[in-house]
Amino acid sequence: MREYSCIFFWMGFLLAAYAWKDGQQDQIDTYFTVEGHFYKLNCDLYTTQMDNQTLSWSRDDNHTLDVTSQRIKKMEDSLWFLPVKLSDSGYYTCSNRRNITKMILSVESGFCPRQSDIKQFQLGTTRKLSCRQDIIFTIGQKVEVNWLKDCNPLGRHDQKILMRNITEKSAGKYTCQINFIYENRNYTASWTTLLKVKNEPVLLPPKVMRPRNETVAVKAGLNAELECKAFIGLNEKAMNETVIYWMFNYTFINQYQDLSERLEFLVSSVKQGSSKVYSVSRLSIGEVRKEFFHVPFRCIVYNSVGRDVGLIQLTPANDGTFYIHVLICVVIPMAVISVVYCFFKVDLVLAFRGMRQVFCPNTISDGKLYDAYVSYLHHNNLCSSHAENFVMHILPEVLEGLHGYKLFIRGRDNLPGEAIHDIIADTVRKSRRMIIVVSTTSPNDLDQNERLNQFQDVFEQQIGLYDALIKDTLQVILLEMDENIDYSLLPESVKYVKQKQGALRWKPCRGDPTAPPNRRFWKVLRYHMSVTRSQSVMEPILPTTKHPQAETNPIMHTV
Repeated sequence: MREYSCIFFWMGFLLAAYAWKDGQQDQIDTYFTVEGHFYKLNCDLYTTQMDNQTLSWSRDDNHTLDVTSQRIKKMEDSLWFLPVKLSDSGYYTCSNRRNITKMILSVESGFCPRQSDIKQFQLGTTRKLSCRQDIIFTIGQKVEVNWLKDCNPLGRHDQKILMRNITEKSAGKYTCQINFIYENRNYTASWTTLLKVKNEPVLLPPKVMRPRNETVAVKAGLNAELECKAFIGLNEKAMNETVIYWMFNYTFINQYQDLSERLEFLVSSVKQGSSKVYSVSRLSIGEVRKEFFHVPFRCIVYNSVGRDVGLIQLTPANDGTFYIHVLICVVIPMAVISVVYCFFKVDLVLAFRGMRQVFCPNTISDGKLYDAYVSYLHHNNLCSSHAENFVMHILPEVLEGLHGYKLFIRGRDNLPGEAIHDIIADTVRKSRRMIIVVSTTSPNDLDQNERLNQFQDVFEQQIGLYDALIKDTLQVILLEMDENIDYSLLPESVKYVKQKQGALRWKPCRGDPTAPPNRRFWKVLRYHMSVTRSQSVMEPILPTTKHPQAETNPIMHTV
């Protein structure tokens, strides 16, 4: 009983195998052509010259083909119909000792045959459509090509037609008709392809973004990391279709213990419904060895439609170059800051003081009563001079009236009958600055009363300069009213101040005294004035006496 079961099993297995083979034979290709055209029927069996096997052809499994006539010729692995007739329609079998294949030839009447193959092109791409009858361009003479779409002329005459930016309207039946001469006879051959347009994600050739061909300086013995970024497509499907890897000197990195890589994907949105996908591979070098220098590391990315390579080389780091870069990064900003500070130091300090008054209005008092003590040579004959006018009117109008400083001007603020020397000494020590105004008036021209005033001026200057030069408690500001002042007629201490810090020069002119070109004069003068002001003790003094040159416009010159 077991023997019968075994026999039945093997019989069933053989029948199933035969049925499967028969099913494979049922998948027969069909080719269409038009009556009266040249047609080449190819055998799909692969043979070589070493096989020493001949192909045999039969029709409808029974009829042996007569391939000796002039109309049907056997040419190596194909049958040539010169031309084809309606009666040639049927099953054709091509076989050798080991294999067999079948095909159907359908001959129709008309101008354009039905499609013999189907092509699918992606929407928006650029592709080429071939004529599929290459043998004619080899054997034929005076070959003329005409393309038709849905049997309507396209006006294209190339062996292949280039289709740019394929749209849905590009779909249809494309027929390539060829007129040629073979063995002094005129023939026409035709082949129709059905073109379908699909709208599916497109796999694009990958491209390495970086590195392209770069050099990186590293130190031997340290670790390093190299990064390779590549564009791989427009959708996430490209992640599964693309491979990215590293090679060192044409060797896979898994041959080196110090080398390892890790991979990640980046998706960036371009517009709604569209994105770009990038692949990032990082190569970690545990220890940079000398053999890694001056030999290219290759980042290779590829998929079924393309391949790209990025190169990067390691070079020994130069410490000198590093220090030069550091020096440049430090020196250049410091130089820029220094230049800016030199040209805009006064404006920056004044702006800082203004912000400080806004955000920190309450400051600790230093016990001083005046912001500046103003000293100048004055006498009765000088009352109408431009120097006295500047001291008595213009200077207080700007410093007190506009900027809130408090000045002590002898001849304006002292009371008659007071002890001059005591008042001068006490007032100078209660002032934060001492402003000395000098002009070209010669002391030799003064009478006895004027010399007394001059002595008082010299006395107050000596007190102020003693505090400034010896005790270092008072800063002196020297203002010149004229050019070419003879300092030999002035005390040595005044000449020393001139040599040490220079002087601000004032040139009177018409107009607003604070307007250009003398605006710089007032900025520099305010820059030398103290930060702390005495306006908390006394409100700014607004001059009420209109002076003869109230409209003068001084020109500043800093020495």
